[in-house]
Parts: sequence; C-alpha cells; structure tokens
Amino acid sequence: MFRKLRWLFPAFLFLSHSLLALGSDIEPVGTVRTGERLNPALYGPGIIESLEDVQAREANRPRAEMKHHNMRGSAKGAWQIPSLRGTYFPKSGKHNVVNKWGDTRMGIRFPEPTDVIGAYIAGQAGEGVWAKRVRVVGYLQGREVAASDWFTRIGRTPEWFEMNLRGVDRIVFEADAAFEGAAWYSIDDFTYTLSSARPGDAPRRVVLDFEDCNYTQTLTGTAYAGLTWEEGLGVFDANNPPRLGLPAAGQATGNSPSNLDAEPRGGGATTPVLTLDFEAVTRGEAGQFSYPPDTCGAVGPNHFVTVVNRNFAVFNKLTGAQISNVSLDTFLPGSSGDPRVLFDQYSGRWIVIVSDFNTRIYLAVSTTDNPTGTFFKTNFVASTDVDVDCFPDYPTLGVDPDGIYIASFMAGSGTCGNNMTIFAIEKAPLISGSPSLGNITAFRALPYEQAIQPVHTYGTPAVAGQYFVSRQSSTQLRVRRLTNLLTGPTLTTVGSVSIPSHSSPVDVPSMGSATPLDSIDNRLMNAVYRSGSIWTCHHVGISGRNAVRWYQINESPLGLTQSGTVDSGSLSYWMPSIMVNAAGDAILGFSGSSASQFAAAYYCGRLSVDAPGQMSPVQLLRAGSAAHTLLDGLGRNRWGDYSLCSLDPADESTLWTIQEYVHANNTWGTWVGKLIFGEIDTIPPSPSPPTFEIVPTPLSTSEVTMRCVEVIDANSPPTQYFFTFTTGGSGGSSSGWINVRDYTDTGLSPNALYNYSVRARDSATPAQNETAASEIVGTATMIQTPTGIAFSVIDETFITVQATGSFSLLNVGMSGIFLEMTPAHGTGANQWVQTTSIPITGLTPGTQYAFRVKARNRLGVETPFVGPETVTTLGCALLGDINSDTVVDALDIGGFTRCILGFPEGEDNVYCSFYGNPTIEEDVDAFVADLLAP
Repeated sequence: MFRKLRWLFPAFLFLSHSLLALGSDIEPVGTVRTGERLNPALYGPGIIESLEDVQAREANRPRAEMKHHNMRGSAKGAWQIPSLRGTYFPKSGKHNVVNKWGDTRMGIRFPEPTDVIGAYIAGQAGEGVWAKRVRVVGYLQGREVAASDWFTRIGRTPEWFEMNLRGVDRIVFEADAAFEGAAWYSIDDFTYTLSSARPGDAPRRVVLDFEDCNYTQTLTGTAYAGLTWEEGLGVFDANNPPRLGLPAAGQATGNSPSNLDAEPRGGGATTPVLTLDFEAVTRGEAGQFSYPPDTCGAVGPNHFVTVVNRNFAVFNKLTGAQISNVSLDTFLPGSSGDPRVLFDQYSGRWIVIVSDFNTRIYLAVSTTDNPTGTFFKTNFVASTDVDVDCFPDYPTLGVDPDGIYIASFMAGSGTCGNNMTIFAIEKAPLISGSPSLGNITAFRALPYEQAIQPVHTYGTPAVAGQYFVSRQSSTQLRVRRLTNLLTGPTLTTVGSVSIPSHSSPVDVPSMGSATPLDSIDNRLMNAVYRSGSIWTCHHVGISGRNAVRWYQINESPLGLTQSGTVDSGSLSYWMPSIMVNAAGDAILGFSGSSASQFAAAYYCGRLSVDAPGQMSPVQLLRAGSAAHTLLDGLGRNRWGDYSLCSLDPADESTLWTIQEYVHANNTWGTWVGKLIFGEIDTIPPSPSPPTFEIVPTPLSTSEVTMRCVEVIDANSPPTQYFFTFTTGGSGGSSSGWINVRDYTDTGLSPNALYNYSVRARDSATPAQNETAASEIVGTATMIQTPTGIAFSVIDETFITVQATGSFSLLNVGMSGIFLEMTPAHGTGANQWVQTTSIPITGLTPGTQYAFRVKARNRLGVETPFVGPETVTTLGCALLGDINSDTVVDALDIGGFTRCILGFPEGEDNVYCSFYGNPTIEEDVDAFVADLLAP
C-alpha cells in the first residue's frame, strides 16, 4: 500500500504536525490555578424584562421554521474536518476529512495537472448513512478525461482506494445515496503527485493526513495545501425511498407490548413511585425544529421550567399544564443552543444559560422564584485570551451559595486549543435589587475531558469551595475545587478517584431508524453535591450495548464510596442524569432503545439504606412512538445531548426527571416525571361516602346549588370534591374535581329534574384515594314566575283571569298556577290549577275583587306572588247599595246625591248603572223605592 512507500521518497512532502493528545493528564494532583478576571468591557448589556414582554415579542416573530446549526436547510455540502466527537474512523493520527451534509458530488481542484494516486476511505457516523459506493472522476480544463472504478469497501476500517487518475486538474467524488439523497464517507492520507515547479526537479508526492488541521475546520472555500476545496452540488433527493428497516406506510408506530423489549434487568434497590408525569416540549412547538433537544428542565416551588433547543417553556408543577412556551431566541435574543436551567435553592432564583456557538454565553436570572415574572438578562464574551479562536460548546452549569459556575469545551479551528474553560460568576450582583453582572473569573486551557461538570451544591461542603468533576480516563475521575470566589478565586486539582474500568459507548440502534442514534461519548452528564458526597453518572459500553454507570464520591478523604451499573439484556441505556435528596435517596433518568424498540424514557432509583451499588429495577417513564432519523452535517443521528434530574425545593425529598423519547416520526419529545420514596397512602378521606350538607336546591329556572359535608383526610390533605350530574334535563353537568364544598350547576332548563351525587378524594400519590359516591339526590329547577295578571272577561257574576308569562311543563307533576282572590267568593280561585286562564264564577255583581298569582314547579317549589290587581264585577251588590259596601245606609244616600249633583265617580261614589233612567226624577223615584223596599 502507498503508506508503506512514503518514507522511501526523499522528495515526498508529508503535510502534518503533531499536537498534544487531547485529554492527556497534564494536571497533577495539587495543581493550583488563579485564573483571569474578565474585563467588564466583554459584558453585554443587561436588561430586565417580563415573560409578558417576551410573549409579545414572540407573537410578532415570523413563524417560519428556525434554522439550527444541526439542520441542513438549503446548505450545500462542504469538505470539513469533523469535530472531536464527530471523528469516527481516521487512518493516521486523529483527523480525517468528510463530506459535510452527505453531499454526493464533492470536488477538489489542483493548481496544475496532477496525478491522483488514491486515499484511505471509510464510513462516517452510523452505518445506515454510509455511501454505498464511491468513485472519482477526473477533469482537465473542464473536460472529463478519466474515472476510477467504483469503490465499495466502505466501513469502519479505512481501506485504500486506488484512484490512479493521471494528468487531471480537478476531481469530483461521486457517491451513491444512502438516505434521503445523501451519503457520508471520510477520506484520509489523500495522496497525489504534483509536477515539478522547476525544470530538472523530481515530481513532488504529497500525502494529506490533515493532522495540521483543527477540529471543525472547514476546508471548502479555502486553499488548504494549495488546493481549491469546492462546495458540493447541493442536490439531495428528498423522495429517495427509505432504507430497509423504516416503517412502511400505515405500519403501527406505538410502543405496544409487541415492540417494547422484555422487562429490563435492574438491581435490588427500592423503586421510586411515579406520582405525576406529563409531556413537556416536543419538536416543532413555537416554530422550533432543531435537534437534538439537549433535554434540560428543573423543578421550582410552583413550576417546572424546560429549556431545550430551541424553546423556553413553563409548566404548572401540580398539574403539568403548560403556562408558556416561547422560542429560545425570543427569550434570550442572540442565543442559539446547548441550554441549561436550574433552580437555585439558596437565592430562590431560576438560572438559564445558552451558548451562541460563536463567542458568547447568554445568562438569564429570574428576579423572584416565579419564572412567569421578570428575568435579568445579559451575556459575556467567553472566547478571549487563549480561547480567542474558539466558541463555547456544551456549557455545563452548577451553583453554590456564592456563585454560578459554567464549564465549557472551547472548540474551534485556527489557534484554538480545543481545551476546557471554567467560568466562576459572583452571584450577589445578579440577585440584588438592581441586578448586574459582577466579577467573572476564567480558568482556561484545562485539558480536554469531554465535559467538566460543576456540581449543584446542596448544603455546605465539609471543605469550603465548589466542586467540579470530570472523566479523566476509563479508570479515573478528576475532582477539582474552586475556593475564595469572592476574594481571590483559585482552582485546585483535589485528586483522581479510581473507578471500575469501562469501555466507550456505541451508537444506539432504534427500531425503524435509518442509522443508530448518536451516543456522543462517555462524558459525565451532571453532578450533585450533598452531605459530603459528589454524585455523578454517564453511559458506558457493555456487551455491545450501552449501560448507565453512576458514582458516589466521598469528599474527604477523596475516594469512591460506591458505584453501580444499570444495564439490560436487550436495550441500550444512555444520556443519564442523577439527583439525590436530603435523605440520601437517589434517582436516575435516561433513554433506552434497541433495534426492536423505539427510543423511550426510563428511570430507576434507590433509598439511602439500600445495598451499595444497587439501583431499583428500571421503570418505563414514556414509551417511544415512532422511528427517529434526524441527521446533522456529519451524518450523525442526533439524540440527547443530555438530560436532567432535579430536586423539589418545596420539600427537598421529591425528585423530578425530564427525558427524551420519540413523540412521532422524526419528532423528539420530552417527558417529565415526579418521583417519591416512602409508604403509599391507600386510605380514602372520611366520611365515605359523604352526604349533602345542603341537598341540591333550585336557585332559579337555570341554576341548582348544593353543598357537601366537610370531608377530612389527615394523611394526604387537601381534599377535593366531585359533584356528579347523574340524570335529568338538558344542560346538566358535573363539577369536575374542585377544592371547595359548594357547587352550583348552571345553564339548566326551567322546571326540569336534575339528579346529583357527590364524592371526595385526597391528595395521595401516586394515586389519589376516593370515597364512595353519596346517594343520588334530585331536585327540579324553578318554574318561571308569572309576569302579571290580566282580565279577559268581566260580567256581573263571572270573571276570566289570565296569569301572564311563559311556563314550562305546566302540566307535569305538581306544577301549576295559584290565583288568590280577596274577598274569597265563588268558585275557580284560591286553588292550584294547571292552566293560565282561570274562570271565576258565582261572584257578586258590582263587587270589587283583588287578585295575586304565583306558580310552582313539578316538585311543588313555589315562586313569589305577583300582584295584586283589582277588578269590579258589573251591576250593584244590593238595591240602593251605591258604594257597594253591602250595607244600605246614609252613605249610599250621600253618594247618590253626589252623583246626581255631577260629582265624578270614585271609591265612595260608585254610580250604579242600575239607575240609568232618562231623567233624574226617574232615578230618584227608583232609588227611593229601593230604600223603602222590604
């Protein structure tokens, strides 16, 4: 092979230089660093704004899909040196070059006619996206002059590809697509021969091994090695049929028992109880389609806050109801991704960080414990000093009483050293009444260790300071401690902790996915300090799968207290996080997947008194629902890049986790679980069943009110009540679970039956205990109240009275109209009837009667009276009884006289038509006759 020949040619030009191996131990125990104080000129502006301000800005944001650095969009391919963890199969050294975005036509131009000998070629990322075959076509002055054979041995081991193209000034790599019009490969030790620049000189043979390049360096658009590295053609066939293994159209995608792998193995520790779980953010919400989500979320006194790529969302922690969900770039304009959030139990504030993948880290600190209120927002330049050509990648977050701590991989090209940097930020100015960004101390050029995790500190460490933990090697973890933050910060390497050896993780197969899910590497995922111990975790390789490894590290003397491995006989577990409560109980949350199962979310846990090294059997938090193939520019099927477990500050006992799962086809989702340890309350409240303190009672034609007796539960207060509408008229409804004993059902029909029962429940978890339901009690709504009284027929002894208004179901049950008449006389009044027109008979002529009316419903519940209204029958009551008082006396003579004299008719002067003779004389004669009548 050509690599054996290169050392035999003195004119052979080998373009490379050696770099210090990343991750090598150049930091002995006891190393002390003083760091550098950032110049405040590197701070961005600080503002305070409310979530309402953010939501208003969000409402005006264009709803087009937001592009993320992992999304191809309309980008064309490029020649690029992969990132450190994106480098898979180099042949020599640590670098190779790949066709970013899997572009299937990638060109390289030479400054003169050149003989292209060949290169080592291998796959890139997961097997499902590897090019099926590759060939190289040679051109001279724009004309095709040669082509290699098709090369098919593309795999994990770089293989020599003999191209043998003579006298070409441009070559184009052509590849057969593997997935959706794209195909990935890598090349190394690219070998060619240049003609001599001077007569008589031998041709120069060149081998490009790319060791003089930097991670993430883009060659396209540059003259690296004197060549022109071209942009790809950018044609991707979106209609390319899916590879074998993807679900066919109509194929079920839910995690039914048939595609959930067998019960995973677990340890003998105590299983935490899942008391609440709910969906957080899914891909596409708030117009955000980035991937992976970088799953992160934390619990506070009253809320659960989620930050993912690229959303900021707030949930009610009691119910899981979403309160707000806005795009991350609206919440922190200028930010991009890798977000983190925690609730600082010391200050009662929320802390959010986000990288811009350029030079800055963005920071938001709430002004209260309410994440729907206001935040102080600012940023600072991280890429200075030795990190000037770097960008902050994968920043991690921790907190203690005095500070906020961020550790970041400073990645890049040019002069970037691709090392680690810790930023220590004084907290007090950020949480003051007039918040500002105070002193920041940077500790740079720390050796690359994938990720340095600042601990989330609880309590006070036995040795003052803030701890940082990282993976030093497959058998050691490194512990650092930062002290004197407020006076003179120093970072000390406390020591190395020996751990059981582990292997590197593998990418994870998932049912229906075109290529395995990315597992990044075996970096530590998060860290917590509590009661003299540091707890941390990561995923490791075991038996061709991934497993979760966790550690408890003793603070003083430094050493491993216990560790354990959570694995499965069929599943890979990865992307874990850990949290411990005040009692020393711990939980792990993580993802799980296999070739026969969609990627799902899981958890397990242990009590402090459980056997060392043990976790409980693994429990399913949320099943995956579909296949997942979301590729980045390096061909990786992105997943993660992390998750988080958090501790409820309300009791420092309840533990929460947020994990990624597949929500729908190529759509990630995040799921939240609330976990507790302890005995489960199974006793319902008392009394059971309850009774009505106020039975269902009509308030109006459309309302019924009721009250339950007070129900008590001493074990799991508070209690709730549920009033159930069982049967009856239209519009009836149940209350749902409410926190009060009173309920009024509205929107009902008049004079209709409605039946109800009531039950109660406590607040026990994971399942609330309910009482039995009470006996069913019925009532009827009120009938309409009459609007008035009308008289349609008036005679000497007969009147027809109308009860005006509209009455529902007047002929049902006890429904009816009651007409009260004063004085009582005749027949038809003073009784319940089921009609609105009531004839009154047997009355006295010329007599005044007063009437009132009311109605009652089908159960006999009465309306108020309406009235009175008066009416006088025709005729006189007695001969000579002018004023109709049933007595013939001097008053009648006076009234008659007044009538004769022309006084108007009135209450004491009722002119009786009986005396309507043609002349006054005739009336007088008739009246006198009446007076003298026996």
